[in-house]
Amino acid sequence: MQSINLKPDVDLKEGVFKIKNTKGKVERDGVYSEDTLNALVDYIKYNLNQGEEDYIFQNHMGERITTEG
Repeated sequence: MQSINLKPDVDLKEGVFKIKNTKGKVERDGVYSEDTLNALVDYIKYNLNQGEEDYIFQNHMGERITTEG
């Protein structure tokens, strides 16, 4: 469920993102496909909070989505 914790540490132009706080404490780079990148850009347009420190995947109150609901 690492994707729900994504913050905009993402290069939307290049389609690269950083994965932090992994189990092994190793920061990794991930790559989006062009289709995924386009969908993500469209999704972000509807976020209530769009600051640099806000989560990409937000609930209806603009807070981070959790696995608990």
